[in-house]
Amino acid sequence: MKSIKSIFAIGFTALLVSCSTTKETTATKTAQNRGRSNVETTTNTDKMKVVDSRTVSSKASATASANGMSDMDEKANFNQMYTDLDMNPQQIARFEKDWKNSTDSWKRANRNKTMNNYERIETQDRILKNILDDSQFESYQQWVRDHAGGK
Repeated sequence: MKSIKSIFAIGFTALLVSCSTTKETTATKTAQNRGRSNVETTTNTDKMKVVDSRTVSSKASATASANGMSDMDEKANFNQMYTDLDMNPQQIARFEKDWKNSTDSWKRANRNKTMNNYERIETQDRILKNILDDSQFESYQQWVRDHAGGK
């Protein structure tokens, strides 16, 4: 009889434990979700920024390769221009100093962008107009027209 009561008590207790539902309190919900919504929002925002910055970077590098010139190509292009326009060392030094200042200024104003060929030529025109004499500047304008297809 004692063993039957023990088995019955254990079975009844097991039945109550397995069938019972717990009542969630507000404190329990808060403890389970503590800070989770804030972390998810911040994480999603950070992921979007990372995705956007990757997109911008890849677009910028694609633009750079499509429109821009590498530093080596630019240097070779300038050396060709110096020779073709018969520029003296003072003119070359002044152009290179002004070119560096102009491109640095442009980069500060246009972050994550690459100067396209039109902008490059406009900047060169503005700089060289003050450096070259009239006949050299006319030669430069013809030189740009002749080399426009190669860029």
